[in-house]
Parts: sequence; structure tokens; C-alpha cells
Amino acid sequence: GNLKNAITSGEWTAGKIVEIDEKNRTIFFQAYGIAPDENPSYAKICKANIDEKSKVTILTPEEATHEVIFSPSKRYIIDAYSRPDLPCRFSVRDIRGKLIASLGEVNLDDLYKKGWKMPETFSVKSADGETDLYGVMWKPFDFDSTKCYPIISYVYPGPQFEFVPTQFSLIHDRNTRLAQLGFIVISVGHRGGTPMRGKAYHTYSSGRLRDYPLADDKYAIEQLAQRYSFINGKKVGIYGHSGGGFMAAAAICTYPDFYTAAVSCSGNHD
Repeated sequence: GNLKNAITSGEWTAGKIVEIDEKNRTIFFQAYGIAPDENPSYAKICKANIDEKSKVTILTPEEATHEVIFSPSKRYIIDAYSRPDLPCRFSVRDIRGKLIASLGEVNLDDLYKKGWKMPETFSVKSADGETDLYGVMWKPFDFDSTKCYPIISYVYPGPQFEFVPTQFSLIHDRNTRLAQLGFIVISVGHRGGTPMRGKAYHTYSSGRLRDYPLADDKYAIEQLAQRYSFINGKKVGIYGHSGGGFMAAAAICTYPDFYTAAVSCSGNHD
């Protein structure tokens, strides 16, 4: 029960352990926000020594979500990484992070010819005017920048997980499909939504599970409507499932002059 040593420290969040090399006393783990000026929602793979607080080595430097498989010798990793606006790429690295070979990447040429379009990532400020929030935007495949589209926010309050995609997918379930009906669809994080951005961000939701994400969602939409002329900030929808249904119902009750419509799917509210 006695503390032997701290393995890591710093202004970032350690995620799950992905591998342990007992022979070389090395621990491999996910890290969020370890690279400055990058979206902290993406998991990089890092390593550190178990027996002492040592320098943390980033093995997968690309700004993306990384998943790795270790060779039996633990000398190499196969790295698969992507983000919503970056199709899957694959590479081999040694245990120091040196790139050995690029194995390939997803080719989307045929999809583009059929009219498919990549979702876009964005960042805005939270309602405090200081905290960076990150989101994903889906547009109709026949998007016309000269038109003005209603906007719909797909929400989930957390606080255990934010339903904002961090990996590539051809069809992001309802959001991609909903956009094809003539909407701009977004999903954006908010203070209190996830533990993966540190204690201050996560505990913002403590004791106020009803109201904490609403101001951030509203302010995010206002910023996007001001930034992009193709977004109609006077036609705003919100929807979600479970906790997201609860949030959607709370949003239209709290800001009835801002949200035009809300859809609450299986909302866990009274």
C-alpha cells in the first residue's frame, strides 16, 4: 500500500494501459492532450518506465486517434490511426517511435465520384469564452455554399463520454443521414462531458447535471452561425438519445427562443 513512485505527470490526461513489457519494465498507454496546440480528444500512444518518473515518449505523433498492435517481441508496433476528416492510415514503428514503413491508407476515390463528402472538424469557445471545444460538422452531399441551411445539434451530456466522433467513418450513423435531408448537423463537446480532458473540465458537471452543457451548445451554434453564412442561426434543432434526449428536452425548455425544435429519444428524465 505504500507509494513507490509516480510514473507520469504533466498537464495532460493518461488514458487506458494498452500494453506492459514486464521484462523491460515499460508501460504503454493512451495520452490525451499531450501535444500542445492539438485537439486533446485524440488518443496518442506513449510509453514510460514503470520504476521511475521518467520522460514520456510519444510513439505515434500524428494528430489522430491511434490503435496499435504489438509484435510478440514488443520491438515493433502496427499503428492504425484516423480522425473524422482523415481516412484510416497504417504504419509500422519501432518501440522508440521511429517510422519503419507506411503500410497504406484508405482510398476514397470511388466514393468521391459518387458524391460522398468528408465531414469537417472545427473548434469554438465554450460559454466562458476561454475553454476550447471541438466538434464535427456534416453537410448535405449536394451542399451549396450560397444557400442557408437550418442547423441541428446532436448532443450527449456525458459526463463519462462525449458522443463526438474521434475516428473516421464513412457514415456517422444518424448524423450523416440527417444532413442529407437538407441540414447542417454538428456534434460538439462541452465542459463536463468527459474525464479525458482533465479534472477541471470533467468536474464542471458535478452537481448540475441538468444545465451544465446547455450554454456551451447554444454558444457553439451562435459562433458557427456567425462564422459561416450558410448556417441559419434562427432555425436551430437539437436531438439526442438517452442522456442526449434528456439534454434536448432541457435545452428547449431552457432556451425556447433559441431552439426551434427538439427530439428526445428515450430521454432519461422525469
